[in-house]
Amino acid sequence: MRYQNIIIDSVNLAYQVFKTKKEVPSAVGQHNVYKYSVRMFLNEVRELRNKWLTPDGQVYLLFDNYTSRA
Repeated sequence: MRYQNIIIDSVNLAYQVFKTKKEVPSAVGQHNVYKYSVRMFLNEVRELRNKWLTPDGQVYLLFDNYTSRA
């Protein structure tokens, strides 16, 4: 079964696929970036899209403030 829309909890997915403890970050300007982890995140989104989404469907990436105590 394929779906018209996929909603992804991006913080949860990143937590599952990021391997920051094993990865050395790359300096990009003044920031450290985990390039391999970002690539793994994008690959996982692509796999979910290919597996579950209809050809004309939409992917929505949701981001929450996981440090909020509200």
